Amino acid sequence: MIKLVIADDEKLIREVLHQFIDWKELGINVVAVCRDGMETFQAIKEYKPDIVLTDIKMPQMSGLELAEFFAKREDYTIEFLFLTAYEEFDFALAAIENNVHHYLIKPLKEELLIKALTEATQAVQQRKMAKEMMFHTEVQKCSHSQCVQKVMDYVEQNYRDPELSLKQIADTMLFMNVDYLGRRFQEECGQRFNHYLTEQRMTKAKYLLRHTNDSVNEIAVKVGYGNNPKYFGITFRKATGRTPLNYRHEKRMS
Repeated sequence: MIKLVIADDEKLIREVLHQFIDWKELGINVVAVCRDGMETFQAIKEYKPDIVLTDIKMPQMSGLELAEFFAKREDYTIEFLFLTAYEEFDFALAAIENNVHHYLIKPLKEELLIKALTEATQAVQQRKMAKEMMFHTEVQKCSHSQCVQKVMDYVEQNYRDPELSLKQIADTMLFMNVDYLGRRFQEECGQRFNHYLTEQRMTKAKYLLRHTNDSVNEIAVKVGYGNNPKYFGITFRKATGRTPLNYRHEKRMS
């Protein structure tokens, strides 16, 4: 529900506004009724209202000063509605400069006040909706990056598994649509998952060829090619331009 603060130094006006407007029907909760500028200032700090319906001239701090102060604060986004007996141009101009959308002259007609409150409420709701959409967009971006990182971490831990696939990860670990996950992976990593997996396996194979005496068949098993050393050899040559044994020989001679 929209939160609203009423501020006026005239008791009768405060009471009329508070008691005779059907706030619930407007979707508004009146969180404070204030009699001067400083009291209003404290109420705004405490309740962080969405709308402030305030007299333009009050003791201690005017409505204009309140609007000017909170307009400069990024952690406050408030719709100010000025309710005043003053019709001078300077007041109206100052109201516009401080993002006050409604400048209402006393004595008020109820329909004009309701119209102003409705428009202010709509502005608040639109702003909140835009903020929520932005928040969800950021969360999705974060979540997508986390998902891709989880895929990469899973590959690092399970590249030895000949059955390893993006579908397996999507279905059993992330519970996501594999096509969607594949698109996200390619967008963030600049390559398809299968290409990435092959790169990781080839990197591991190169290390084993350089630093161990394992046979090509043993290395094929250790990097995820199971009992298919022939396919491992074809893949390795395609990636490096050399057979596994030639690669080992060249690196050990250099």
